[in-house]
Parts: sequence; structure tokens; C-alpha cells
Amino acid sequence: MSGGNYIPPSTPELFGDSLTSSRGRSSSPSAISDGWLNLHSLKRSKPVVLALGVITIVTVFVGIQFTIGEGGLDFRTAGKSGVVPKELLAGGWDGGTNGALKKWGNVSDVSQFVLGPPANSFRENLRPGVQYVTGWNAGGMTNIVMSFVHVIYTAMLSDRVAIVPPLSPDLAHIGGKVNQVPPINFGEIFDIPRLRKELNWPVLEWADIKIAAYDLPLSRETTPVPGAVMDELGCWGIRTVSRKENKNPGHDVLEMLLQLDCSYTVLPPDAVAVPDNYHVKVWSMVAALFPDGRKRILDNPKLSPQFPTQYGKKQWIAPDEQLAVFDNTYGVSSYVPYEWFQDFSPMWRFVASHLHFTPRLEGIADEYVRRMFGIGKDDAVQLYIVLHIRRGDWSKPCEENHPGNECAAPLSVFAARAEEVKRGLAEKYGSGSAQANVTAIVVTSDERDKKWWQSVADQGWYFVDYDKEETVKTLGRWYPSVIDSVIQSRAIGAVGVKGSTMSMMAERRVKDWNGGVAAEVQWNNGQGARRRRSEEPDDEEWYLDD
Repeated sequence: MSGGNYIPPSTPELFGDSLTSSRGRSSSPSAISDGWLNLHSLKRSKPVVLALGVITIVTVFVGIQFTIGEGGLDFRTAGKSGVVPKELLAGGWDGGTNGALKKWGNVSDVSQFVLGPPANSFRENLRPGVQYVTGWNAGGMTNIVMSFVHVIYTAMLSDRVAIVPPLSPDLAHIGGKVNQVPPINFGEIFDIPRLRKELNWPVLEWADIKIAAYDLPLSRETTPVPGAVMDELGCWGIRTVSRKENKNPGHDVLEMLLQLDCSYTVLPPDAVAVPDNYHVKVWSMVAALFPDGRKRILDNPKLSPQFPTQYGKKQWIAPDEQLAVFDNTYGVSSYVPYEWFQDFSPMWRFVASHLHFTPRLEGIADEYVRRMFGIGKDDAVQLYIVLHIRRGDWSKPCEENHPGNECAAPLSVFAARAEEVKRGLAEKYGSGSAQANVTAIVVTSDERDKKWWQSVADQGWYFVDYDKEETVKTLGRWYPSVIDSVIQSRAIGAVGVKGSTMSMMAERRVKDWNGGVAAEVQWNNGQGARRRRSEEPDDEEWYLDD
């Protein structure tokens, strides 16, 4: 997908100090040995020279026809090298047929992918001849976002339109009580029109497809909106194949919201990325969406358990061919598990890096930042380093199970890492630059202990007091986490907690969007935790003692 020549996995270059595309590299004529093509030996052989010339001309002609002809070329390579005219790049990569350009047309025009406004049944609104893919989510907000990025990436690889559901609340992360927190639509947080344009790919929301109670508290007893039809739907199962302890498919609360009676067919065991891990290979999902891969799975039911619908007829239904559904799209990898934390992550590079916040949300965050710094609407916002200190859902269980252990790194560790970031900024931009002389530190955290927040204030660091702002009351449960994400994305430096997906996402945005520098603090989950002093007396490094 990134263009360039294919590099076999065994090639040492792939595992060197950096991952680089071979696109743009040139080979000097002197690098071609005479043993490969000795032109000197052809001097006296005019027929051979003439034949080579003819072959060259024909090859160039055919190459041109292939590159800019009816089929076109993979836009991810051609678009960046300027081979294919921009007007041909109005569609996405047609990985489903011959690897050429498919003319999606204007991807910003949602009406070309649906038959009308949200319908009572999703089947009433899908266009004939167009295929779609969607999937459910799991975990906190960042994990959900990652899940939906996987849906979009799968759509791009399988030549389908992506349909993104709402984010379902995880009360451990956003707070609140059962049956009291509504979902939040993906497009309320992220700028989908901009995403479509940058990806050149159609991305829809379920709110474009089917009517549902999108603004009401979410539960498995959600009352459907009047007129909504309970659609039977055959789906693909990931959850069961990737976790041995899961004996049933991942029926999601979103099924009730969207009024879907889902039957599941589990992907075969070879879908797992590596043994004893819950990640599945994205290509195993993509393969299931093509005739050969589908047949391979359905012809071997012993390897792919089948589960009936929960309501209605309670019968097994083969996975739908027009609308593909996966039960849990969080644990998905293209190469190795947890590759979001690696610089080569295709999910970040090709999708999530283009996932920007809505202008409305940027405006809200801007107001919060200005109040936090105590500046007016016309004043320039100073550069800052953001700390994401994850504590709530990680520290409390650790402290309960390991009394006497300090399960979270103290603030002094984050202060030391912030100094590392400053040194990195000085090295990158020069010691006299504004970036190198940043002084403001902004803290984001899920900690709810007011005494801890007072200790943050005692450091002279900034933070948003969401209780004082009455954010939950005015905007809803989702917004403290959402606004934190925007604030993180605007920093010139970031310090996060190793292993936290929210920290990872903040670090990636800071580095790739802002040209910033990031560092991490090791997490201690109480497994023989202890403190080790490094050569720098102010730097306390926390780690797991396995």
C-alpha cells in the first residue's frame, strides 16, 4: 500500500534502524555489471541492437498504457510520483479487481453510496452493486477509535465502503452509571468530510444508513425508535478465534441500538497473527470478503464455528456479502500484534494520521485552553508539553492487589521525561528556538483524586478542571476525554505512559502533526515493582521485574 518495491521479510533492510520505502531510489548505470548486460559485446551485432531498441519502445508504450490508461495504477504509488494525473485520482484503490483505480466519483457526496435518508432497515438504503464493511468496538475511547480505523483500513483493502458505528460508552473510562450514558457518533468527534477527502475513500456512519436512538442512553434493553426494523444479518466472528476463553461470538450492545439480529461465523484458527495472542491478521479478514476466501471458510465449518441469531428464528445465517460485519475489530494487525506502537504501523500511516478533529471540537478545546492559561481570545497560545498520566483504571487495581507498592510513577519521573523532551526539541530546532525554550507543562489524566491534582498544581503545571468547568453537565460524559485528546494533539512535546493507547495516540499526533518530540514513562503494574535510580539523580525509572 505504501508504494515502492516489495521487500521480502527476510531482507535485513526491513529490520534495520529505520523502515524506508524503496520508492524514489535510483540505480546508477555503473551499478549494472557487464555480466548482466554487456553492451560492448553487442557492438558488432546490429540486429541484436535493433531488436533491443524495438523491445524497449514497445515496453515503454505498453507501460504508458498501463500507467495512465483505462485501468490506471495503484494511486498510492502513482499519486506520489506524479505519474497519474490528479483527475484520475478521484477514486480509491480497486484492490478487489485488478489493482487499478476504481472511480468512486466524489467521495464527499454521501448520497451516491446510499439510496436516501436513514431508513427503517439498512437493506432499504444500501445501493445495489456497492459493498460495505463495518465492525463493533471494545474498551475505552482510544481503543474504539483504533477499532474503527481497522474497519476503514479493511474497507480500503477489500474495495468496500466503510460504515463506522457510534462509540459505545465504557463506564470505567468516562464514568457515569449503567443505562445513563448515550453513545457518541464518530462524526461528532472526527472530521469525516476531511477524512474522506484526504483518504479519497468513502466513509459513512451508521447514522447515514439506518434510524436508531443515537442520542439516548445505551444498553442491551435499548428501546428501538418507532419504525425501526430488526434486521437479520450474517456476520464474521473475530472474538472467539482470537481468545480461547471466549466460547461465544462478541455480541455487542450496538446490535440492540441498530436493531440487528446477528448470526456469526468465526474466522478459522489461522487468522490469528501469532500463537497465544488475541490479534488477528487484517488480511484474514479481507480474504473472507472475497469469493475464494469466503468459500474456504464456509466449506470447513469444523474450523469455523457457526452461531445462530439471538432473537427471531434463532438460526445460523451465512455472512452477508453486501454488508460485511466483524464482531470486534480492536485486536487487528497487518504484521505483528501491537504494531500501532511501531513506526511502520499502516493503520496509523494510511488512516489514523488523517483523522482530525471537527472544527466545532477544535473551537471548544481552544476555549478551554485559553481559560486554562488565563489568556484572551485574541492572545497567542504558548507552546506547551503535554503529559498524559494514566492512573485511574490501571493504578487502583494494582494498589488493591499489591499493598505497599507504588503502582504509578511519581510526578518527578514525568518531570524528568519532560526535560528529555526539551533537550530533544533543542536538538531538533536549535537551542535558541521557541520550541526548545518551551516552559508550559499541561497535564491530562483520568485521576479523580483532588489531592493528587493539587500536587500537580504545586508543580506549577497547567490542567483543565472539568468539575469546575461543569463539562459533563454542559457537554456530556464523553467530553473530558475528548477535549483532553484535542489538547494533547496541539502540543509540541508529549510524555505518556508506556503501553497506554491514549498516550501512544497523543505521541503520534504530536510527532507527525506538529513535528514534536515524545518520551514515555514505564508502567508498573505491581509485579515485583521496585524503584531504580539511573545515573541522573532526578530520574526514577519504573519497570516490570519479571
